[in-house]
Formats: sequence, structure tokens, C-alpha cells
Amino acid sequence: MSAIHYVDPGRWRAVVALAAAAGTAVGTLDPVLRQTAGLLGLAPHAGTWAAVFLLVPWSAGLARWYPRRPVVVGATLLAAGAYALSVTVAYGVLLRSWALPAVARDASSVMLVAAPIYLLVAHLTLLTVRSRRTVGFDPRTRCQGCGYLLTGLTEPRCPECGRAFDARLLRPARIDASASRG
Repeated sequence: MSAIHYVDPGRWRAVVALAAAAGTAVGTLDPVLRQTAGLLGLAPHAGTWAAVFLLVPWSAGLARWYPRRPVVVGATLLAAGAYALSVTVAYGVLLRSWALPAVARDASSVMLVAAPIYLLVAHLTLLTVRSRRTVGFDPRTRCQGCGYLLTGLTEPRCPECGRAFDARLLRPARIDASASRG
């Protein structure tokens, strides 16, 4: 059986920030991709579909990086909402009209279809990853006497119960030093 990688529980903040950034970036790219599709002789909505599906690998990567269902679902929906908002703003700036442009309505309706696909991809990824990755602290980083979390201490003695521990044991067991790389 392979080793379990422990993921820092505080990572959810970065997940939320990445979700908003990814949705905004892809929504901002939508007009460029629509125009490129038109230049290639494709229907402009092909560019919107390309923009929307740029987020599919992102949702799988997110689920692998932070394997917690509520956070992944919330972040995926946040990315979809950020996409819809940024595409509306992008087209509003390009068309110099803040009435909801028809093309932005089309992009938002495409996102309504794509968001469940993101969620499905994220859930399938969670199913495959959860046996090897978990959110929490490695049990070796806790005091054997009282269970106190020993990471970040300056001396090799538990501040809760006073039990001494080998500081070298903490270094390889630190939370998620290698999990972010793979």
C-alpha cells in the first residue's frame, strides 16, 4: 500500500482564491477565443465552449490538491460564477454597453451546462485520490502522550504534557512537504 500524503487543512483559503482567479481568467479569455473561432471559420460559440472547458482540468487538479468534497464543490461553483461575471464584464467593456450583452448571456448559459461537468470531474478525481491523500496532520506529528500537535515547536518537548520527543522524527513527517509536488 502506498504512503498517505497529508494535506495542510489551511490550504482551503488558497483553493478559494485559485477558484476565483481561474474563473475570472478564463471568462476574460472568452472574447479572444470567440474571435479566434470566428477567424478559423468556426461558429463563435465554439470559442466559448473552448473557454469553458479550459476549467475542466482545473477542477480535477483542485480535487487532487485539496481532497475535501465541500471545498471542491464550493470552489468549482465559485469558479463558474467568476467566469460568468468576468465574461459579462469583458463583453460590457468591449461593447461599451453595460446591458447584459447577448453573447454574455450565451456564455453564461454554456456555463450552466458545464458546471455540472466540472463537479462530476472533481468528484471522480476525489474518488481516485482520497485513498492516497487526506486533509489533516500526520499522526506522527502529534505527542504520543497527550495528542498535542507538535509542528512548529522550537524545542523537542510537548508544551501540553512535558513529554520529550525526537525532533528528527518531525522533519520527514511534516505535513505535505512532498504532496504539493505529486
